[in-house]
Amino acid sequence: MEIKAQLRFLRLPPRKVRAILNVIRGLSIEEAEAQLLLFQKRAARPVLKLLYSAISNAKNTFSLRKEDLQIKRIEAQEGPTLHRWFPRAFGRAAPIRKRSSHLLVILESKKGISVVKKNESSELKKQEENLKEENAEGIKEKGVQGAQKEDKAKIIKKESRSKKDKGFTKKFFSRKAI
Repeated sequence: MEIKAQLRFLRLPPRKVRAILNVIRGLSIEEAEAQLLLFQKRAARPVLKLLYSAISNAKNTFSLRKEDLQIKRIEAQEGPTLHRWFPRAFGRAAPIRKRSSHLLVILESKKGISVVKKNESSELKKQEENLKEENAEGIKEKGVQGAQKEDKAKIIKKESRSKKDKGFTKKFFSRKAI
């Protein structure tokens, strides 16, 4: 089973990112993380964040542990290039190419470890059934009108909380556009 994570439009040239990727290709997650933490290159930090993203994908989707994973494939493709100009002598201009990268990491589980995908649909059904049971109990206890009043009160409380949370940013950004 493959676990993927992507990082697109990284403002570093792919040539510089590939120098980092060549070192960690094929390593286990723990070894790759240790290598990336020790690198003094600027590209090491975004690659480490991408690796953490892939690990969390594996945990949430397939219930895998970090120790059970290894890097199957990791690559840096060229993204769009921004063209800029630099003034030179005698009124001339020299081109500057600001390159970007698209990164892809694919993880796999180590041999001998079974991978089972979480069944999301069954979890959603269980949550819906629990909500229906709670609503049915509320209707039995308080009657139909009592349950509706209680739901309206909860909605009003949630709306008032969201307005209070925006207070800090509203002081600084009090324009109509926002």
